Amino acid sequence: MAYSDQDRIEDIFGATAVSKWLDIDNDGNVVTKAARSAKALAVAYEDVNSILRSSHYTIPVADEDGATPEIIAEIEATLAGVWLYEAYGTHDISEDGKGFHRYVFRREAAYETLHEIVAGRRKLNAV
Repeated sequence: MAYSDQDRIEDIFGATAVSKWLDIDNDGNVVTKAARSAKALAVAYEDVNSILRSSHYTIPVADEDGATPEIIAEIEATLAGVWLYEAYGTHDISEDGKGFHRYVFRREAAYETLHEIVAGRRKLNAV
């Protein structure tokens, strides 16, 4: 199950970049790329849920009509995109020797939003 999809990942990071990150073996295999997309979304889905289980929201998070709140779909797609980027091996090292790259801020913002939801500082239109 997923809150989002590859189209949303591409909206955030760009279709060309995501296509490159999906092609981890650089062979253009569409089956492998589809499997990696599904895996990234599955990992992100569980990551989101693992944090939101500490909240009062029911998992999977949905409104009364069963629709995913937009912010949750965006967070999942962001985390999936960062997972793909990191798995591709595109990393930099900060001055203090820690792993760092240009998308770290997106992951941090996604986690911060999830923690604000759990703390009750943000409210979702969800049950």
